[in-house]
Amino acid sequence: MNDDPLDGRPQGPFANLRRRIVLTYRYFGLRTLAFRALTLPLRFTPLARRLRLRSHTRDQELRSAVAWYREHGRPVDIVIPSYRDAQRVRALVRSIDKTVRRGMCRVIVSDDCSGAEHLAALRAIDAIDVLVESERNSGFAANVNRGLHATDRARDVVVLNSDVQALPGWLACLQYAARERHPYAGIVGAQLQYPDGRIQFAGTIRNRDQPQWFDHRYRFKPSDWGPAGRPSPSLAITGACMYVRDRAHRRARRALRDGLRGRRLVPARVAGGLRRAVLPRRAARAPRVSHARQRSRGARARLAARVLGALVGVL
Repeated sequence: MNDDPLDGRPQGPFANLRRRIVLTYRYFGLRTLAFRALTLPLRFTPLARRLRLRSHTRDQELRSAVAWYREHGRPVDIVIPSYRDAQRVRALVRSIDKTVRRGMCRVIVSDDCSGAEHLAALRAIDAIDVLVESERNSGFAANVNRGLHATDRARDVVVLNSDVQALPGWLACLQYAARERHPYAGIVGAQLQYPDGRIQFAGTIRNRDQPQWFDHRYRFKPSDWGPAGRPSPSLAITGACMYVRDRAHRRARRALRDGLRGRRLVPARVAGGLRRAVLPRRAARAPRVSHARQRSRGARARLAARVLGALVGVL
């Protein structure tokens, strides 16, 4: 184990086994302890999912989120900024249509003056409810802001990059984290992972060696890295997958109206007074979105971004 205290304590399937045995016996009794001991080998096979043998807190939270959303889910507006990427938008909208119940979302695509050919391709996508056009190219931040202006101020808003692919349960977990687990949350984001399971994003921090730069917290750490599974403050939220509560959305609209149209939607600037913390990975394990992104500047790597947790801003 690394002696660096900043690296935290690694956790795996057998970490703290003695403590987990004691706690299982204390809170669930001898019967549950015996059952889990007998079925332990099956937990490392594909039968674990079918037989529902997994007992991690994150799996219980996932089931709670899906059940809560089924009863209390609210319609949202989904804003997708686009620039000459109609094929990616088509794939994203198709994945949203497959994973969100009909009537539970309105898809708004904001185009940043891509040209007639690309606008025609976007108009051909039936699942797009609103297409916001622009006569000039003004950049990503202004494009997102145009999409926000087209949303219903009474609804929560989800901002998604056009290269994101939504998988089952993603919206349920984000809304559950924002409205049930943290009723005063202003903004909820996602923990992102590379295809090999390593963490790509779990919050934003100042670079330790060059504090004038920002960096992704716990980048390249394993998915079960201890500190990444605990709530902690964060400076900002990635816009690749951002769930904005209606209250924060209204504040953002007022800020944009007052002259911040060319600025990116940043909680500390637009929503004012938000405190941010990362909801641990165990809040939701299976729901995820896949996201094509470079691993580092100059690199050509694909990134899988899973909604395994949430970045929460509390009003």
